[in-house]
Amino acid sequence: MKISHPATSAVHSPTIQSWIRASTIQLYLLLLAFHSAPALADSPKGVSLNDVSVHLFLENKGQWSADVSQDPDFLAWNFHPMGSGFTDRDRFDTFMIKVRFLARGETYEPATIATVRLISKRTKKVIVSKTVRELYVGANREVFVPLVVEDHVCEPMTVEVTESKKVLTRNLEMACGE
Repeated sequence: MKISHPATSAVHSPTIQSWIRASTIQLYLLLLAFHSAPALADSPKGVSLNDVSVHLFLENKGQWSADVSQDPDFLAWNFHPMGSGFTDRDRFDTFMIKVRFLARGETYEPATIATVRLISKRTKKVIVSKTVRELYVGANREVFVPLVVEDHVCEPMTVEVTESKKVLTRNLEMACGE
């Protein structure tokens, strides 16, 4: 007659073995899902810098322009934009830097996520800077953060958005003269 200890016989029961096998498979699949999911950012909650655009406020139309940072022909002289889609009557002295962030889902990130800087190409000095923090991303998984710049359109500038190890830049060719 074979005598077995109650603790060792319970481990060998088919129900316990099936549960251990199922739990091991679930753990493996969970780890695989986290490993293979695309990383959004180094940010704690997965909020990630996605894009930056620049839009002029056209005073004669009362509306924002399309993204001038993507127009290779864009240039501004004496408050008048030139390039695709502009007319001789268009005038501006205000523009908006629009930064797009993405997240895996609805989240609130209280930490600093990125820094937006407008830098003079001539002097290399920072004209304006904004720290992006306390960011709520809704269920649509994207949010936009604006930085409006007024009365500074007479010199070439660079928009620089920095998030951890990622940097996005856009150049703005603007000037004024007689």
